[in-house]
Amino acid sequence: MEDRVRILGCMPQIEELKIIFEKPNNVYIDYANVIHWHKLLCWHISLRRLQQLLRSFTTINSVKFYAGFLPDEEARMIENRNNKFKKQESLLDNDYTIIQLAELLKFEVRKKPVKIMHLSIDASSIPENVPTILQNFIDNQLLEKMSLETITMINRHLKDLNNRGIKYIEKRKCNFEWT
Repeated sequence: MEDRVRILGCMPQIEELKIIFEKPNNVYIDYANVIHWHKLLCWHISLRRLQQLLRSFTTINSVKFYAGFLPDEEARMIENRNNKFKKQESLLDNDYTIIQLAELLKFEVRKKPVKIMHLSIDASSIPENVPTILQNFIDNQLLEKMSLETITMINRHLKDLNNRGIKYIEKRKCNFEWT
């Protein structure tokens, strides 16, 4: 095991971290971005291991962890908090919400409820060749480069969704003040 740690310590990524953290730092983790790292890089992100890594640098003053939660997760957090008689070491990470795990690992947790916004995709009252709904989802500079046929095709797909009963999509939003 000791040889493995020595080898890992010499990896270019670790050397890069040593340079980044050679002076006092604060670390800010926006968990909504970490989720996307997992998908993009095909990595399993372990908060326990991340905390171990960050604690190995004596120059890190604080680690602030930002995460949003859905209303049904709030009930689970309260239930888990009421079951504190269980030993922390015996519980698996998936026994907790990600926020509770971050709290147990002594991250400075900032949490907010996630707003679920309903964005209309109801194309029933607009002509097929007009980008009215698309402007809510596609940047105008890109829309200007789309052909009339493309806009018509997308609007037809939206009308098809409408005919199947889908009149909106849900967008989750959770903005933080960085403090």
